[in-house]
Amino acid sequence: MIVFAYNNHWTILLPCLARQYDVYTICSWNKTNPMPIANRNYRSDTEIYVYAWKIG
Repeated sequence: MIVFAYNNHWTILLPCLARQYDVYTICSWNKTNPMPIANRNYRSDTEIYVYAWKIG
């Protein structure tokens, strides 16, 4: 499973993923051509995501 979320949601999501999956890793996606502004908000050029899986 791959999960993208806002930074303030990770404190809730990570414990849930740890209970449901054997392994997870926190990764970053560095965009080469990010959109500078959307909905009057700055968009980051780096997105955090979690890749989780079950062994076996």
